[in-house]
Amino acid sequence: MASNTSVTFTRRQVAALLGIEESQVRGKDNDVFHPERGPDGSLRYRADEVLAALKRPDDTADAAPSGTVCATAFELFMAGKSLAETVIALKQPPAVVLALRAEFDSMAGCLTVSQATVSMIEKASRQVVRSEEQLLTLISGLQRERETAYEQGFAEANDTGKILDPITGNMIPVRAAVMSSNAKR
Repeated sequence: MASNTSVTFTRRQVAALLGIEESQVRGKDNDVFHPERGPDGSLRYRADEVLAALKRPDDTADAAPSGTVCATAFELFMAGKSLAETVIALKQPPAVVLALRAEFDSMAGCLTVSQATVSMIEKASRQVVRSEEQLLTLISGLQRERETAYEQGFAEANDTGKILDPITGNMIPVRAAVMSSNAKR
């Protein structure tokens, strides 16, 4: 994407944040918003434009949260405060705080992961993930497991001349596996 931020929203998310219908968001395309096509072909709306729209009480005003509100929000994010805690501390609408968090993450190179994503990670790994350190430990362990499995498979293929076909579960000659892999490309 050519935009200056990698944080984007779908039309549905923008409508929910602004409390309007998706058709109303579409009506603001090429005026208030300049959506771009994402890799999946869907329209994506830039966080900075959504943030600006959140701050206007109507289509004529262009009021943004003060620098003090933005700075305080960033300080709270850096201190590890949740979005809910930040809304309470700043007395700002959730949509404003969410957009500020998206800007903060974009600037800081951070990633905010939804609870649904955390639940999927926990289910797949059968481990509880409640901190960045736990997630990094989990990823590191998975990388080691993958490398070990590769090394074991490579050693076994060298010893036996066969490799496990992941589709059938049968041992097949290495040459057949390479040919099968090349045929799928």
